[in-house]
Amino acid sequence: MSYNTWITGALLIGLSFTAKLTGAQNDTQAKDLPQANFDSTYLSDHTYELTSRLFLLFQNASLVINPAGEKIPKIGYRPNVNLRIGIAGFWKWFGLGLSIDNPFYKTDRDAYGKTTILDLRVNAFGRSIAGEFFLQQYKGFFISYPERPDGTHYIIPDMRTFSLGFAGYWIYNAKRFSIRAAFIQNERQKKSSGSLVVRPAFLYYRISSDHGIIPLEIIEAYQIPTTNLVKEGEFYSLM
Repeated sequence: MSYNTWITGALLIGLSFTAKLTGAQNDTQAKDLPQANFDSTYLSDHTYELTSRLFLLFQNASLVINPAGEKIPKIGYRPNVNLRIGIAGFWKWFGLGLSIDNPFYKTDRDAYGKTTILDLRVNAFGRSIAGEFFLQQYKGFFISYPERPDGTHYIIPDMRTFSLGFAGYWIYNAKRFSIRAAFIQNERQKKSSGSLVVRPAFLYYRISSDHGIIPLEIIEAYQIPTTNLVKEGEFYSLM
C-alpha cells in the first residue's frame, strides 16, 4: 500500500488536514424528544450550535529498541516533527479541523533529517456508542541515542512506521454522562456523573527500513551481532 502521492501533496501545501465525522441523533428525534435522550439536569446539548476550539498538536512516534549488544543497552528513535497549531469546528453531525506548522519554530532537517507524515482520523460519537478509526504513517527517523562521536545524529531516511487502529466505546450511563463533552465539546457536562465504559480496540503496527533499522555504523561501533539486523517487523494488539 502506497501513500506517496498523498504525502507529497500535503508537503506542497504545508498543511495538515483532518476531517472528523461525528455521529448525531436523528434531527427529528433530537428536536421533538430532547428529554428522552438525556437528563437535562446533567447534560446540555449544543449539537445544533456552531462550536469551535483552538488546539496545539504534537504528533510523535518515538520508539526504543534493545539490540542485545554488550556495549549499548538501547537505541532511541524519533521522527523530526514540530508542534502544530490548529482550529476545529463542529455543527450538528459534521466536524472539521485544520492545523499548520508552528510558524515560530522550524525543525532542523540538516541535523535531524526529514520526516513526512500521513495522519487520517475519523470519529463517530453517538450518545451511547462511539467509534474511532485512525491510519498513520511516518517516514524518516533519526536516532536520539546514541549519538556519533562528534555529537551529530544518525539519520535513517527510509525508515517507516505504519499503524492502523480502531476503538469502539459503549457508555452505560449515556443519559447522564457525555463522551461528546470530553472529545468534541458540542455537549456540556453540567453535573458530575460517571459511567461504565467498555472500550474494545484493535491495533496493527508495522516498522520497516530497506537498509536495516540499526545503521551499519552503530553495528560496527558497538559490536552488535549482525544476526540482530532487523529490516521489518509487524505487531498486532487486541484489547
